[in-house]
Amino acid sequence: MLEYFTYFVPFDFCRKIDKNSIFFPSYHTVSDQDLKHISPLYPYKSVAQFEREIDFLLTKYKPISLSEISTYESKAPAFHLTFDDGLSQCYHTVAPILLRKGVPATFFLNNNFIDNKGLFYRFKTALILHKLHEKREHLKFISNYFSIKNDFDTIKAYLLELDHRQNAHLNTIGKQIGLSYEQFLQTEQPYMSTPQINELIDKGFTMGAHSQFHPRYELLSLDNQVKETITSIERLKNDFKLDYTTFAFPFSDLNISEEFEIKLRQTFPDVQLFGIKEIRPHKKAYYNRYIMELHSQASPQLALKYLYLKSIIKK
Repeated sequence: MLEYFTYFVPFDFCRKIDKNSIFFPSYHTVSDQDLKHISPLYPYKSVAQFEREIDFLLTKYKPISLSEISTYESKAPAFHLTFDDGLSQCYHTVAPILLRKGVPATFFLNNNFIDNKGLFYRFKTALILHKLHEKREHLKFISNYFSIKNDFDTIKAYLLELDHRQNAHLNTIGKQIGLSYEQFLQTEQPYMSTPQINELIDKGFTMGAHSQFHPRYELLSLDNQVKETITSIERLKNDFKLDYTTFAFPFSDLNISEEFEIKLRQTFPDVQLFGIKEIRPHKKAYYNRYIMELHSQASPQLALKYLYLKSIIKK
């Protein structure tokens, strides 16, 4: 029934909620491979799916660059594409597609993971879950370690609830069950390198900060939120000689206070902020994105219509 009704929803939904008619679709990665560090966490698009969605967006929206967002004034709906976490598929798979289609994009990077110098704690969880699929005998160790039921579903649910504060536990578990995160980083190279990022910049793509180590901001104090953000932005601007300032919140900007933004803009008054708060009216230089990987609709047409329907139902 929901999909039936969405056929009657206008495609230019963004102009209904934003005076500048800009839509911000967001992805993490695109791949035809089973990415063991990601697949237990969230779905991602195949190359064919991604191309279909971009082709559809191009029929309904004008692609604009990061620098055009703040000054864009038109009745024609536009979109700006973003990618989080600086994953290597952005260089090898995504960028060639976007260059071929003439679509600009911003890639948000975690400083501590560039050049594969560190691994996101959630990716460690995913690798552990893959290992448990292969060797169920490791379940007993994890069950005893956390004093929980020795059952795969129970252990999986528990591991998926861990946050950055339990990173040391993930390191211990990985070592105990025969995982080497360092070897994974060296052999698989899940993140973009500095030369790859510089090459994308030279080709016209823009880069933004995404925190240093991808913590859950709601678990940080206000002072640590501000410190983490400022340090991430400063490192990125210095490392890549950026003359613009943009930041995307890791996970979500839900419950981020007004005081955070005030403190941040004391250091970076012109920072462009990107969050995830469903779809609601944008503030000045503070934009809301839609995670395209989360929709379950069979086509991009239905996905965007479903998004619009959700936005008007919530008002």
